[in-house]
Amino acid sequence: MAKWGRGVAYAITFCLAFLTTYLLSSCADHNDMFDSGIRVGNILLADNTMVSPDGYDAEHMTAVGVVFYAKGDTAIAVAPDELGDYCFADTIGSINGASNDSYSIDGQTSTAALVVATTNTPAAKACVEYASPLSGWYLPSAGELRALAANLGTVSRSMQIIGGTSFDDVQYLSSSEDNSSSSNAVLNCYCVSLLRGYAVAVPKTEQHRVRPTILIH
Repeated sequence: MAKWGRGVAYAITFCLAFLTTYLLSSCADHNDMFDSGIRVGNILLADNTMVSPDGYDAEHMTAVGVVFYAKGDTAIAVAPDELGDYCFADTIGSINGASNDSYSIDGQTSTAALVVATTNTPAAKACVEYASPLSGWYLPSAGELRALAANLGTVSRSMQIIGGTSFDDVQYLSSSEDNSSSSNAVLNCYCVSLLRGYAVAVPKTEQHRVRPTILIH
């Protein structure tokens, strides 16, 4: 009888441990599904909140972007739409306040400098005027486009879930000037290949693909 009792006690203990593990796992899965935190791949909604790809409900939610950069309290999302091909500027010349390297995460301030410049800057203006339930869209810096390239697989999966346009195998225009020399800053800006992750200097008057981004507050 003692052996039988010990067997029953062991079975009960095992079942309780299994049930506890299952419930904890289920809760974790549930929390992940409705995760609203700052995480690459999470979906930005029209009410300025975020949800995980698993928690996204197309019938009751309006997606406006996908998070591709998350560090501390800072998150940046990319729009679901391509805007087409634009040039950095319609004339050559260095623009005061524009981002000047291929690594900085400063597209918002760079775009602000571009849109008030005396030179016409079609790409930056197209991003600022992008029609969306949220305002504050801008032309990403080269550093931000490199961050997007680094997380393109995760972002592309979420983009497919929300019905966004896939990323093409082309050069995407940034708001960053090529400041490797004073003459280059006048003539060139940076483009980034999202599929390959590298930045190249191109003439400012040359048209390349544009996709807006937004800083999430």
